[in-house]
Amino acid sequence: MLVVQRQLEGFLGGLWEFPAIPADGRPTVAEDFEKKLKAETGLTVSMERQLTRIRHAYTHFKLTGDVFLCRYSAGRVRLNSARSHRWISFGTLSDLPLHKANHKFLDVLELALGE
Repeated sequence: MLVVQRQLEGFLGGLWEFPAIPADGRPTVAEDFEKKLKAETGLTVSMERQLTRIRHAYTHFKLTGDVFLCRYSAGRVRLNSARSHRWISFGTLSDLPLHKANHKFLDVLELALGE
């Protein structure tokens, strides 16, 4: 799995997360998501399915996020906004400091990966 590290400066600085694409509130179309993810990471992926929707509250705003299971197809990682990246297995996620919103879908991700 690909995880990326946020820039050290700013909100949640230095924490790790799965690649994320800001959304505008409209339903996610696979082709649009795949195109935006390629622009952010340099990778071509195929969106397999939506795993879940999470809601998380920070002190000054609320986040709603759709979580998708994607499969790598091609490309090399080329990050736009992240500081660093790692390819890891699910079992090594606990070695990295993930921000709290990511913890809300780890159980669903683990089930999906075990299928």
